[in-house]
Amino acid sequence: MVCSEDLLMLKEAFLSSSSFQKFILKYKYFDENVDLQLLFGEPDLIDRDTWSFPYPDSDESLRLVHYDNRVFDFSKI
Repeated sequence: MVCSEDLLMLKEAFLSSSSFQKFILKYKYFDENVDLQLLFGEPDLIDRDTWSFPYPDSDESLRLVHYDNRVFDFSKI
């Protein structure tokens, strides 16, 4: 089971890691009926749950993609 606090914790942990590259989270249940736009802001792409968060003092970003097949994909870009 995944909840919004888990996603926020992962986002912050990956943004503070210099060695992070990629993490895929597959889930069966998303604990809350959370509007991901309220949690992460407007998505980068229209009609797609994709967000980018800049790494501090870097030109790299953390990309988060939520796929309909119950997958969250975090990756450094």
